[in-house]
Amino acid sequence: MPPAQGPGLDLTAFADGRVVVGGYVTSDGGRTWQATSRPDAPATSVATGQLLRLGGGAVEVWSSVYGNRGELVQQPPGMTVDWVAGAPSATGAWWVGGTRDGRPAVAVTRDGGSSWQVHPLDATGRTAQVSVLGEHVYATVLGADRAISAVFLSTDSGQTFTRTTSGPVATPDGLAGEAVPLLDGRLLVTGTDGKWYVSADDGRTFHQADGTLPQVGPIFRTPAGYIVRDLFGSGWAAFSADGSTWRKLQVN
Repeated sequence: MPPAQGPGLDLTAFADGRVVVGGYVTSDGGRTWQATSRPDAPATSVATGQLLRLGGGAVEVWSSVYGNRGELVQQPPGMTVDWVAGAPSATGAWWVGGTRDGRPAVAVTRDGGSSWQVHPLDATGRTAQVSVLGEHVYATVLGADRAISAVFLSTDSGQTFTRTTSGPVATPDGLAGEAVPLLDGRLLVTGTDGKWYVSADDGRTFHQADGTLPQVGPIFRTPAGYIVRDLFGSGWAAFSADGSTWRKLQVN
């Protein structure tokens, strides 16, 4: 593998232990690298262990063997996608968010990308993203500067959505990363101000979390759990399997 560096380096880790970066893959922790090659067949579905990612406004399929397999053949109909879940739900469903006809919308595929169910959201915003815990699916609509314009909740695994908010959410000023549904029914988020916030009413209102908590950056979901970046404002990261208990990672 030739030398690779810079802030734009795109590294993707997979559940089988392989890591893809810059068209190369390693299966031994980076000691050796092999060039990846894209298969001739189009990416008609995302298989178990593969990932969906956003690339150039379209949903792409990524594999630990081939790296970027290319754009998924069946894209969410009529949507401009600008957010893709970092991992499938427990049932294997993949969620994406963006806009449709200039309005926020989310979409889900339950068959590996062969078909999509699109949910337009009756709110004003620039994009939308999804958080899932069991049958509860939260769709968060974001406006300028990632302000929370609206929150929608589904209690039937995303078949139907009901708006929980009557207007924009005042606190926090902006959402950093993604919302985390907790096992006790609350929603956890981090704000663009670097603080932790929780909601006990399905996103209608958020309050700053109690206790002495460190400054943080955005939260993201991964196949292994949740990652929060920029812990203590110094580049550290922390990991949580459920959003309630966090462990600092010895990397920065």
